[in-house]
Amino acid sequence: MSGKELLQRFFRFYKNDKLCNEVLCTSTGTLIKKEIFYKSPDSLPRIFETFKNKIKEDNTGVLQKNIEKDFSKFCVQDPFDHCKNVRRNIDIPKFKKFRLACLDMV
Repeated sequence: MSGKELLQRFFRFYKNDKLCNEVLCTSTGTLIKKEIFYKSPDSLPRIFETFKNKIKEDNTGVLQKNIEKDFSKFCVQDPFDHCKNVRRNIDIPKFKKFRLACLDMV
């Protein structure tokens, strides 16, 4: 793959509207629908067993609510703690500008 093609794929990926409805999972290298993490975590791949166990151990439902809130915007899942969104340090208005720039580039 040429550098040009790689760059085009990068911009195509980040212009994708699905990013607002899915979690970029660093453990699997895939996008997974956000709602699965807080509505039906048992259907997640086996690599998320620790995450599933944390959800099951949380009798109060607080963890699920926090995940739903934390995963509410563009989400890049923490590879070490699947309950965290490492994107939270990215300013959403700046990310939106970045996505618009990606649309212009492709």
